[in-house]
Amino acid sequence: MHNTIVGIGHLVADPASQSTSTGKSICRMRMCISDSNSKNKCFIDIECWEKLGETCQQYLTKGRQIYFEGELSSSSWKDKEGVEKTKNFIRGNKIKFLSNGGGKKDEDDKSTKAPSQKQNSDQDLDEIPF
Repeated sequence: MHNTIVGIGHLVADPASQSTSTGKSICRMRMCISDSNSKNKCFIDIECWEKLGETCQQYLTKGRQIYFEGELSSSSWKDKEGVEKTKNFIRGNKIKFLSNGGGKKDEDDKSTKAPSQKQNSDQDLDEIPF
């Protein structure tokens, strides 16, 4: 049985990164997926680990449109009152940056802007970090 989720949506907040107790980096993003007439909206969280997460943290901002592939995952925990909570999310394994959206990272910090395909025409595709 396959567990693959594919979609396109816009980030509703800037990505947030942190490190686990073992030193692995994780980037969490919340995105909105809507149908063509924008009446039905679905909000979902995406987690990206290690290098993929670091790349997302560096280049993505609120409003940016992305294509994603990943697996549907869930996490369970108990809150302060001892009530069991469950959260579903996508563990991303492929992210493509589609549009600049409304974020300021690309406008204000030219040094961290993701190179365009025209600038990368001489580079091998294996060298691109996403």
